[in-house]
Parts: sequence; structure tokens; C-alpha cells
Amino acid sequence: MTLHWPIASYTVASQVVDAGIAANVPVLLVGPPGVGKSALVEEVAARRKMPCHVLLGSTLDPTDVGGLPVVLNGKLNRIPLSAIRACAEEPGVLFLDELSACTPAVESALLRLVYERIAGDVRLHPESRIVCAANPSDQAPGAHDLAAAMVGRVTTVGVSPTVDEIRHYFREILPTRGSSAALTDLARDFAATTAHETRLIEIDPPSASVTSGAPWGAPRSWERGLRGSAASSDPTAQYALLAGAVGERCATSFLAIREMRKYLPTAEEICQNPESASVPSEPDKQIAALGLLDSVARKESWAAWIYAKRMRREIGIVAARFLIAIPECGPTTWRKAGKKCQIELLGSAGAALGAI
Repeated sequence: MTLHWPIASYTVASQVVDAGIAANVPVLLVGPPGVGKSALVEEVAARRKMPCHVLLGSTLDPTDVGGLPVVLNGKLNRIPLSAIRACAEEPGVLFLDELSACTPAVESALLRLVYERIAGDVRLHPESRIVCAANPSDQAPGAHDLAAAMVGRVTTVGVSPTVDEIRHYFREILPTRGSSAALTDLARDFAATTAHETRLIEIDPPSASVTSGAPWGAPRSWERGLRGSAASSDPTAQYALLAGAVGERCATSFLAIREMRKYLPTAEEICQNPESASVPSEPDKQIAALGLLDSVARKESWAAWIYAKRMRREIGIVAARFLIAIPECGPTTWRKAGKKCQIELLGSAGAALGAI
């Protein structure tokens, strides 16, 4: 697509879709593959307790939308797909996904549905709503720029989740969705690591991935890779599952950071005495300790703050950014010293932000 539109974070885009549903304004979300557009629409629909019925533009035929001609009781009727019929029978969200991958004929058939809410001989329920999503035309097979007639029928907003939103998902949301202990550990480790190594997250696919079909570190790809890796006990298979999802560069970088854990104290050692547990002098090994600190903070939060304060200033500030979001837990043995370290680290973080 060559059009211009406002770019919103995941949180703001969610609010836009929610408002669009409330106002009966069709919203089109545009963003790279794997950033969570479909999940966003489904989450908003679930919050509103509305069923979400999905139509994939890449698989549609004009008669799917305009209706297949059938004779009923001696009359010719045009009956569209069941997803459209469901939104005609009761309130629901009709989600038109992969809109830019429609053929021109399908896009033409969708014009009346989006604008007049009619498909074939079926009219949508007055309380049903339409939400659309699309990838940029240069990032999807067979995709094209939307016609002006369609653009004039929707409110277009770009979706680009922030690193903090992605980290929050892997740190807090994914572990609650029936995740195994191994996946929870990997997901939280990934979230903590990306607090410093933000390059592991690739919102826009690199040009090499677009031209050659190579994987990249999109949020959806990381979840798939971590799920697969956590399900295997074989290191070679773990690497293959991760690299096959996010690419060799991202997978190698993340696993190399985890490999450095062998040079670090254990979480138990830090909990027992955060003031004497060894702190490596090398910056890369301290980055590896970020994932370790997440585990420590969920057992004894104040011990994590003390250990973080002993790290390099810039890495300690990064640690403070995610430690502050973890509720206080564990014994109060280290509370007084930990509280002092927390105040100092947060003060340093505030000063660093003020200097920008």
C-alpha cells in the first residue's frame, strides 16, 4: 500500500477498534505480518461479548460475498457465506482479514458489504459491526493497494506494537494461557532479555525476508518458536524450532545470552545473599542476568533489586524497568536494603530519561 495513515500502538489500536465498534465505523488495521492484528480484533470482540466471525480475503470468491444463487420456494436467492449469515442473524463482529490480498473482483463485492452492510440478499443485523485488517501490499503474497472506493469506506489505522507491549505479553499474558513451566520460563526470560536487546524484536520484516521468504523475529514468530522450543528436550531440535520461526540471527543471539547463564550465580544463590552473589564484570553476561533476575524477583523481589543495583548502571536501569512491574513477594529479610536500591535505581532511571 502506498497510502498514509496514523500509526498506533497495540493499546491505542485496541481503543480505536473498540470505539469503531461503538460508533458503527468500519476500521481497517494495517500492519506487518505477525504483530497481532487478528488477536487484537478477537480480544476487543471478546471484551464486548460479541462473537467474532472471520473471512479471509485471500481465500474468498466474489460469490462468497455476493451470494451463491439458489432457488428457494420458486424464487432466486443469493446466499453468502455462513460468517456473513451469522452476523445477519444476531449481533457479531464480522472480521474481514487479509483485505489487501483480495482479488479486485472480491474487493468490489465487499464494497457493498462494508458500506451498505448487505451481502447478496442478506442484510447484517443492526448491531453487527465490521472490522478489517491488511498487510502492506509489499509484505503479502498477491497483495495490492486497496482501491479508492474501499479506502473511502473505512477508517485506516496502522498498527505497530511497542517493545514494552510485546514484553508485557510475553512476561504476563502468555504464561497465563495454559503454558507449560518450560514455556513460562522461556517467555519471561525473553521478555527480560529484550528489555536490553530490543533488536531481537523485528516489527517490520527485513528486506531480505520479504524478497527471499526467510523468517524474522516478529512477535507471533517468537511465540511460535518459544512454544516449539519449550516442548523439546533436545538442544539441536530446540535451536531448529526457534531458528525456523525467527531466523538464525535472532535465535542464535537469544540462545547465546541464555548460554551465558553458566557463568552466573543461580536464582537460589541470589535469593540467599544478593549482596555477595557474584556479578560478572562483562556487559554481555550481565545482560544474560536480566532473565535470571526476573525469576529471582518472583521469589524474593527485594533480593532482585539489590543484585540489580550491583550491575552496571545502564543495565541496572534496564532491570529496574521490569522489576518495578513485579509485585513485592517473598520474605522481608532484604526489604530495607532492597528498598534503598530500588529508590536509587529508579532515581537513576529518571535522571537518564531527563537527559534524553
